[in-house]
Amino acid sequence: MSVVRLDAATFGYDGRSVVSDVTLSIGPGEVVAVLGPNGSGKSTLVKGLLGLAEQLAGTAQVLGAPINEVDRGRIGYVPQRHTLANSVRATVAEIVATGRLSFRTWWKPWRRDPEADRQGVARVLEQVGLGDRAGADVSQLSGGQQRRVLIARALATNPDVLILDEPTAGVDHANQVALAQVLQDLVRDGTTMLVVTHELDALVDIVTRVVVIDTGTLVFDGTPADYTADNFPAHGHHHGHSPEQFPAPPPPLTGAPLDSGVARA
Repeated sequence: MSVVRLDAATFGYDGRSVVSDVTLSIGPGEVVAVLGPNGSGKSTLVKGLLGLAEQLAGTAQVLGAPINEVDRGRIGYVPQRHTLANSVRATVAEIVATGRLSFRTWWKPWRRDPEADRQGVARVLEQVGLGDRAGADVSQLSGGQQRRVLIARALATNPDVLILDEPTAGVDHANQVALAQVLQDLVRDGTTMLVVTHELDALVDIVTRVVVIDTGTLVFDGTPADYTADNFPAHGHHHGHSPEQFPAPPPPLTGAPLDSGVARA
């Protein structure tokens, strides 16, 4: 079964298409890099898979179910933009614990298992190399460390697929190396990943496929060996991020299963 399957899918906002007629299949364990210039439709494609952009045409399935029916708790999501340092006063462990919210429902409060939550948080913090920072205020962490906190939050309950939007953007080289190591470990565990990036070099050792989106169209789908920056000179280098033509508002930090980055146990 494909983890992601799109057939002539079109996504956009307010009835206007941003990325159109995309046909794409991602199998279990694949790590797919999504490249393209700013405003090309990369982020809209991802938001379409997350149910945060409108599906305007075609068919789209994630984990064998239509997007509007999929258990969104099975998808781990790491957004590009984050404001942990400015708007959240919380410890690292508290932020990661929000990724466990899918286990708690207001109509079944007895589902909460504090000890399982504690162990789950400790496990993923070790996994991303932040086991010794659980009690630290997130505002005191570097940008790269904060990105790893968000990855830990997305991994808190073992998602079936992990979607990352520009995980290395704005991160210094040392933290890019640390992030790449975290992702390499996930690859060894068989995690399926879809990674929007401008910096393929930082992820070259883990990516199994490259797709390129340009002017809202999928223009390349192949192996890293088949892809070269010479063929797509504007796509393989880092550029400052700019929103696409009709951006959806970012999801809140907590209270929405997708942004909490959670999955089923």
